Amino acid sequence: MKPDRAVRIGLLFLLGAVQLTWAGLTGEPLDLTITPPEAVIRESNLTLSVTMTNRSTLPITLVKSNPGCDFAAEVRDVNGRSVPLTETGAELCQCKEHATEGRWIRVTLNPGESTEETYPIDLYYGLPRPGRYAVQLMREIPSQPRRMTRSNEVILNLVE
Repeated sequence: MKPDRAVRIGLLFLLGAVQLTWAGLTGEPLDLTITPPEAVIRESNLTLSVTMTNRSTLPITLVKSNPGCDFAAEVRDVNGRSVPLTETGAELCQCKEHATEGRWIRVTLNPGESTEETYPIDLYYGLPRPGRYAVQLMREIPSQPRRMTRSNEVILNLVE
């Protein structure tokens, strides 16, 4: 093997190793971070801020439609019991029936770029009384259908 060919092959292996290391360090290609409201939560219209960041080395294209279709959520009370969907939430989460209605925003994120979204938690889930609620969102990874990425978990403390 010629020396320059060996160098090129070595560089290709090095580049592959760097890409594998980068993917291992960043975890999921799409990172979800949710942020609860900063103020004391006393009323309805409780909305979470969601940041979606491309942690891969390639562009990711996703669609922003109905947040109830874009995200799945786990909402649990202080005793770890699942909080049920509201009637409106159950209706809005019927995504196949609403696929042609509402917004349809395509967003392409280059590596390292982010986009913001809101998730109206109290529209989808009944938070019936004061207390602590744990919330975590999930979203399908666009380039990997049926594979979900999870957000951080936040604790909401509702007061009277």
